[in-house]
Amino acid sequence: TALISGSAIFIAVFGALVFASGSVSDLVLGADGSAEHFKIIFLTMMFFGGIEIPLVFLRAQQRSVYFVVINLVKLIIQLSLNIYFIVVLQWGIAGVLYSGLIATIAVGCFLTIRTLFETGIKFSSRIFSELLYYGYPLIFTNLGAFILTYSDRYFLKYFSNLSEVGIYSLGYKFGMMVSILLLAPFQQFWAAEMFAVAKRDDASKVFRDFFTYSTFFSI
Repeated sequence: TALISGSAIFIAVFGALVFASGSVSDLVLGADGSAEHFKIIFLTMMFFGGIEIPLVFLRAQQRSVYFVVINLVKLIIQLSLNIYFIVVLQWGIAGVLYSGLIATIAVGCFLTIRTLFETGIKFSSRIFSELLYYGYPLIFTNLGAFILTYSDRYFLKYFSNLSEVGIYSLGYKFGMMVSILLLAPFQQFWAAEMFAVAKRDDASKVFRDFFTYSTFFSI
């Protein structure tokens, strides 16, 4: 149910953005933008549901080795295509985007088929309603977090140029390395484990300790 409904939502939302890629490009980058680049990005996101939801399923099953292998395979495919498209074909930015698109489609199709083979093709309107009821508030929090994190690029572009945005984004990535390398693995584990922990007698203590330490290391 989660895979079918989630994939349908990804396809519907980002499929619509594919057709609006020109307008989005003008809004975000102005005359410096490329509608073709945005179109590739939105096409990639259309197939992202076929990766993200099965990976969450793997984490819920605590199949960490399989999870790492899948991500490693996707990384190898993407890096190999990057080298071919950028070095050999000289495609530049488009080469990076097409690499992501192809790797996402390939791995997404594999994970979708594997997940459906394991769970069967079933859809429950009751489960979908529960997922929607639980998840829809998170849409607004994630949207707010996205705006808070990335809106500064828009203003920097408006008052400066894309070169400054690129330098700023590079420095930002270095600043986020601690979070990505140290906190992200624990957060991915916690997302799958927290519901089981909530049923334990010492749930309050575990939750308190987790958020205390994660906040400390984040700061």
